[in-house]
Amino acid sequence: MNVTIKKISFEESILEVETKSGIKELVINKTGSGYSYKDFAEWDITDEQYYALEDLVDDVINLMSGHSELNVFYDC
Repeated sequence: MNVTIKKISFEESILEVETKSGIKELVINKTGSGYSYKDFAEWDITDEQYYALEDLVDDVINLMSGHSELNVFYDC
């Protein structure tokens, strides 16, 4: 499974995910109480890919919130 981070900012991040059935877009938005994104459990991916994508989403949220110890720059 290929994932491309198309945008990352404090307010919104966009991930492009290649699934068996095509390209899906996952948008993570900052809200008043944290961060939100649509559930991707029904996407055409394996359980292992689901958990790996979940971990990546957590990492992106940490970057968005400024809680990460890493300063990662994406040349998108």
